[in-house]
This record gives sequence, structure tokens and C-alpha cells, in this order.
Amino acid sequence: MKAAITFITLLAIAISTCTIVRNELPLIDEVPTLIKSVTNGQKYLIGDIKDPKGNYLYIVNLKGTPKEMGKALGQLYT
Repeated sequence: MKAAITFITLLAIAISTCTIVRNELPLIDEVPTLIKSVTNGQKYLIGDIKDPKGNYLYIVNLKGTPKEMGKALGQLYT
């Protein structure tokens, strides 16, 4: 019971202090480009790394066990 009351109190505090900011950034709707591939994952890029405004996004697709996914993520980002 104490845990529920504590959770509700913290939730009420969080909601009352949140500010909502509308996202005015343009959508990036380009097709992802494969950059690197390893056994249990692929790394894609959407946008252009050289864009001065930083309008690009990396996407990583991982599969396997947590250990295999961790290894693949490390290999993709080195």
C-alpha cells in the first residue's frame, strides 16, 4: 500500500512539473543506407553526416542473445 501511495505521489509531482514543447523539426523520410554489417546486426544511416544542422540518424538492427547483441553493437560502433 505504501508503495502505491509513493508511486502516485511521485507521478503527480512529475505530471505537475512537466512542460510540453511541440516538435517543429522536419521529418526525415529518406531510405536508410546500410553502413556496416556484422554477424548479428546491421548499422544504417538516414540523412547526411555532413549536414551542419545534424539532421541525420543512425539505426541499428540487432538479433540474437543479449550477449550476441552486445558484441554486435560494440563491433558496429567501433
